[in-house]
Amino acid sequence: MAKIPINVEFFTRLAIHGPRFDQHLVYEGDENTQLLDVDVLPDLKTYRDLIVTIAKALHLKRTKKSRVRPHFESEFQLNLFKTRPGSAAPELVRTYRSPQKGRPHQLRLVQEQDDFDNARDLLEYAVQHLHDYNTLPEEFPREALEKLASFGSGLGDADVIELAPYKKERNKRAPYDKLLRERVKSLAERREYVRVNEVGDFHGAQFSPKRELKVSTIALGTVKVPFTSMTEPLIADLVRDRRFTRIRVDGMAYVSARNGVEEFNGFPLLTIEPDLDPALIKAMDARLKELAELEAGWLDGEGLPLSKPGLNWLRGILLGAMAHNSLPMPMLTPMEEGGVSASWHRRPWYVTADFNLSSKGAYLHAANVVEKDIREMELPFVPEEDSALARLAAFVKECMPDQEGAPA
Repeated sequence: MAKIPINVEFFTRLAIHGPRFDQHLVYEGDENTQLLDVDVLPDLKTYRDLIVTIAKALHLKRTKKSRVRPHFESEFQLNLFKTRPGSAAPELVRTYRSPQKGRPHQLRLVQEQDDFDNARDLLEYAVQHLHDYNTLPEEFPREALEKLASFGSGLGDADVIELAPYKKERNKRAPYDKLLRERVKSLAERREYVRVNEVGDFHGAQFSPKRELKVSTIALGTVKVPFTSMTEPLIADLVRDRRFTRIRVDGMAYVSARNGVEEFNGFPLLTIEPDLDPALIKAMDARLKELAELEAGWLDGEGLPLSKPGLNWLRGILLGAMAHNSLPMPMLTPMEEGGVSASWHRRPWYVTADFNLSSKGAYLHAANVVEKDIREMELPFVPEEDSALARLAAFVKECMPDQEGAPA
């Protein structure tokens, strides 16, 4: 079997005490080798999953996004390193290896504390806070409560897991025992009547048998929100503009850690909040309105009229690219065969995307007038619009890497 070179970095030490572990079982061949009861091994996996859950919540709160980047979880590799003699105290380390063959293996810099390190510290603080004050701190993410309630399932009545303080200036360990776990389980099951005031991404709506839309939020996950018939025009705008707008939900609801928002009391207030400067949206709408008004023969007796449904589709594509892919606003020009050419210019590059409003595709063309460099791409938007949108943005930004948000 091939050996895989890795680097390791200390992450934490979980000191486990109790009658089962106080026997100090030591391997005869090496007095420094402490044996660990396999009953606690599932708790090590739960600890790892708990850190990932907290880290995701911290990342989303910090970045103000609704989802983590791809492969976020796989960035956190946690391994059992060793146990210390005199107690069952498994040391957990993070391992790092290069994903590309031949690349040097390097440790992170010490000052580069990431979301997983912050999750470890927050968990330690939360357990100590729960032990001292019988409640969890406000900053502990609600979505991690259920996972915390699962931690310690292998503990006996007299067993304790102590979370070693990562910061050396702290001597106090955070103890977690069966009684504390029962307290966490009761918190996870508790149902509260609170005000919900969250901004999230639109994830669909239904109009029968009851009116309800799905909103993905950072703090509460996916929330089902009831709405009235009077709100249907707003929902229609939300469906149309979902690529560059989010929705704020404000109302009283019954909330639990286990189920999130269980039920709203009445109908919450719904407000659309665009991710773009309203002036850019207004400018785009004004130009698309001009294109929609072109009649047959607009080009010296030639020229097809532009499809209004096609222009609405193009509006969502371009504003979505501007909002989430940082593309500048393009110049829009009608095409004789009924399409629209979007263009961006930053010397020495001229970039165009010729959109076919019927087939929902685009022909991309970029020309460097100084180096005579020509790039081309056929880009269908059906059936994978999101990936096509990302490829469009990458094509344009590769030629204009420092353009962001300003009209071309």
